[in-house]
Amino acid sequence: MARRTRGTEERRAELLQAARKRFVRDGFAEVSVSRIVRDVGVAQGTFYYYFDSKEAALDALIGEYVREVEARLAEVARDPALDPLRALERMVRVELDSDEPRARELGGIRGADAHGKLFSAMFRRLAPIYAGVVARGQRARVFHAGDPDLLAEIVVLTTHSLFDRDLLGWTGQEYARRRRALAPLIGMVLGVAGGALDFGEASRPPRAR
Repeated sequence: MARRTRGTEERRAELLQAARKRFVRDGFAEVSVSRIVRDVGVAQGTFYYYFDSKEAALDALIGEYVREVEARLAEVARDPALDPLRALERMVRVELDSDEPRARELGGIRGADAHGKLFSAMFRRLAPIYAGVVARGQRARVFHAGDPDLLAEIVVLTTHSLFDRDLLGWTGQEYARRRRALAPLIGMVLGVAGGALDFGEASRPPRAR
């Protein structure tokens, strides 16, 4: 495949930005490829140079966000200054304080199960990073024995499900209560002493629905 120039990468970004704005404003089903390319001012074939369909464009938008969160978690997991306990603690904090408005915008796109796509992508991409830290903690006898993949999946599912306000409709007070309860809950799953984990308070108050 020929190497893309910076200009073609910028064009792809323009198409994704236009698609995102249209999906968020009008709903996925109401947006056509022809509408997206008109917003950018390019031919329809240009869109299909980058994306097989508008579904592929939505997947790309979700994938970009998830890869950014994945990169931040991987950086924490690799930090030699952090033992497994502190690494896992910081990873959960990174997730809880990630770009929530952007995630809620993407997950709230109507007519495409964007919420399910986002949740699935986060689970598949992030659980293996947690599993590596859990396995390291088991070798150091910080976390109890068990399947590190399954333990990591429990951590990811608990973190994402419990704090999904779009799904569960938590108020700010309810969210704060659950954030305080998360550390002892995850500690119980991993077999660490009470108080060993601290995921802190929310860096900003949760937005109302």
